[in-house]
Amino acid sequence: MKETIIRRLTYGANVGIGIILAFILVVLANALAAKYPRRYDFIQKQDLYKLSEKTLNVLKELQEPVEFYVFGNPQNSELYPKVKRLIDQYCDASSKVTCILADDYILRDPGKIQKIKNQFNVTDWDTVIVKVGEETKELKENDMGDFKFEHNYYDYGQKKKLVLFKAEQALTSAILELQNPEQKHVYFTVNHGERSILSKEDRNYSIVKEYLERDRVLCAPLELYRLSDMTETNCDLLVIAGPTRDFLEEEVEVLRRYIMQGGRALIMMDPNSDCASIPKLLTSCNINVGDDVTVDPTTRIAGTGWFDLVIPTYPEHEITKNLDSLSIFYMARSVMEINPDNKDYLVTPFLQTTADGWGETKYHGTSYHFDEKTDLPGPVTIGAAVENRRTGLRLVVIGDADFADNFYAERPISNRDIFLNACNWAMQREYLVSIGPKTIQEIRSLKLNRKQISLIRTLVIVLVPALALSLGLLVYVRRRQ
Repeated sequence: MKETIIRRLTYGANVGIGIILAFILVVLANALAAKYPRRYDFIQKQDLYKLSEKTLNVLKELQEPVEFYVFGNPQNSELYPKVKRLIDQYCDASSKVTCILADDYILRDPGKIQKIKNQFNVTDWDTVIVKVGEETKELKENDMGDFKFEHNYYDYGQKKKLVLFKAEQALTSAILELQNPEQKHVYFTVNHGERSILSKEDRNYSIVKEYLERDRVLCAPLELYRLSDMTETNCDLLVIAGPTRDFLEEEVEVLRRYIMQGGRALIMMDPNSDCASIPKLLTSCNINVGDDVTVDPTTRIAGTGWFDLVIPTYPEHEITKNLDSLSIFYMARSVMEINPDNKDYLVTPFLQTTADGWGETKYHGTSYHFDEKTDLPGPVTIGAAVENRRTGLRLVVIGDADFADNFYAERPISNRDIFLNACNWAMQREYLVSIGPKTIQEIRSLKLNRKQISLIRTLVIVLVPALALSLGLLVYVRRRQ
């Protein structure tokens, strides 16, 4: 009897200790999960919700509380659940970030969400209000994603599909903008055949202008001949976008003083241009713009011409360090450093061909090969950043202006990001450079027909339970025997 009691107490103590240990493990696991939260996206080929290092640094240095008001209907919005999950990461990264979601009130308190919408004058779904202190900014769906429209065969209408997820750049930029509400001014030179920021035609720049304005940048055309000095403007960045005619001597002198005194500029020069004064001016900044067209047959897309240049990878630089897709250029000329020993003007290439590319000087034919006597050997630089740390100069030179026009800016390649990153780097807004959009690429899903679905249903609902029951009956019979 005594042995039985001791045995029962031992078994009971073991069970009790096991239960207590299991409870402690569960508590510890939840505590660790709460302190070090991690989320993984098993649907996408890349993690859409992993915050960049720049965003994490911004959140660590927050001085004021940040509030996100997210308005969206989870039933019919592809963007809303992704934005919601991303903002969860912001909240996990900083205790100063809070979020109010529309779907928390849609069913149980629709009047409250309408009151919040009226408070911020929100009229559309898929909108986020970012509030820092007393300052607010509204982000619409086009600020947080790029979409394409596909034919819907069910109702013969158009179906909107998310292709680029840009919410992190939009949210972090809004926080920084509201903390530092200063507006930047970018001027585009005119009257020399440059690309227009006002025209919506393919060869012009209205799309990249819209993207700059989303980041609190005011874009305007500039007539240089009206100025005696750039100090007459509030210019933060001067853009010269593919001039085809030359500048007046007085205009060149204004540009020269601006650059020598530490100005910020983005200069894009196409080949076959009658503008000779700008390449001549750039030689004083340790840059030679070649009279050639860059060719790289090893990266050329099948079926394209010799002068359709593809850049699949990039040298290390702030402008291109987060780009994960190729860029395409048409008839790009070389942009090469003149003197590597020049300590005043530091030149860093960020767009470059492979070693098999070259700068073709006889580019009016139909077929081309490298001529070591006349052509520029690869790798050939077509985009370079110039910095003078003594004067503060930041200059970006690219041997092509087509790459950022409306035709290329809406394609799912890195062209638009290169232009925007170059502008932001020149204006010393690197926090915008390091946060790039993420491509929506879902892992291929398994598609089953009705027969396969029926087979799986029968297997899971009938056969597996029947097998378990049979094994149970077998064990019961064996024990009875």
